Amino acid sequence: MNNVMTKNPRLPDNGKALPLKWIYTIKKDLKGVIIRYKARLVVQGFFQIFGVDYTDTYSPVAKFVSIRILLALSVQLGLIIHTIDVDTAFLNANLEENIWVQIPPGTKLATGDDGIYKLLKSLYGLKQASRCWNTLINAYLIEKGFTRMEADPCIYIREVVVDVNGVKKTQYQLVALYVDDLIIAASTKNLITDLEGVFESRFKMKKLHQIKQILGMGIHHDKYRNIIYITQQKYIEESVKVFSKYGISEYRTPMDDRAQYSRSQMPKSGSAEALQVATFPYRELIGTLLWISNGTRPDIVFAVNTLAKFTCNPGLVHWRAALRVL
Repeated sequence: MNNVMTKNPRLPDNGKALPLKWIYTIKKDLKGVIIRYKARLVVQGFFQIFGVDYTDTYSPVAKFVSIRILLALSVQLGLIIHTIDVDTAFLNANLEENIWVQIPPGTKLATGDDGIYKLLKSLYGLKQASRCWNTLINAYLIEKGFTRMEADPCIYIREVVVDVNGVKKTQYQLVALYVDDLIIAASTKNLITDLEGVFESRFKMKKLHQIKQILGMGIHHDKYRNIIYITQQKYIEESVKVFSKYGISEYRTPMDDRAQYSRSQMPKSGSAEALQVATFPYRELIGTLLWISNGTRPDIVFAVNTLAKFTCNPGLVHWRAALRVL
């Protein structure tokens, strides 16, 4: 199974195999054009038991503000900025726990094979998978001379001394991690190529390319005017489609400047208003708005943060106000 799982040792008498399943997705670009069809075998991690199948699960990711600063620096300092796609990144990390899995029904197996295998790698779907990957990539970058920044543990920097017309100069290479999405930046193409080699020597890579999108944000670098544009237009349009059935109108401002929101507007438990609002995806809407405000729309931050205070028990007034922001 490509060193991801092994048939031996067998499942212990008191052990339990976690079920696997196939996930099929269609990957599209920012214009909605289909890039490729993907099939991924994942563990149904919700069957895992804390203390038995996993312990720690936390994995840091680069802050949105750090990514924006990196993009800004690329313009200010004339850095070349690319993205790296590590092929099936999680499968590079070894698994510390003893976990057995059950091959999905319908999979063709050899005669006498009961479909029970022991995992060797951090297969997608495991609660600790992202942590295993982060531990691996962090150790590898430090081994290669990168320094982890204190302000953001997912930003790495390495000093490189280069010869420029007979003069020794110190230049820098930067790496930003967001789970398995990597952004690299350097001042010259040679340093970018060197960074590419650092990752290709250890991981199976897909083609390195100039950054065009990251975390659902579209990125356009106008080299002539030396400006970088970032947008979440596709994500916002898709969100509007999802919530349009609840009634969305256009407004010139995200919040009514005369509106005041307080705990007194929260409905009583069991009331008609509480039962009605319970049918609305208020938390999902607030989560969507938070992602947009953190990414590219700081103008709605105040409105979103105000309405997020009522997530536990929103009223109709809060629901309507959240729809107005979108």
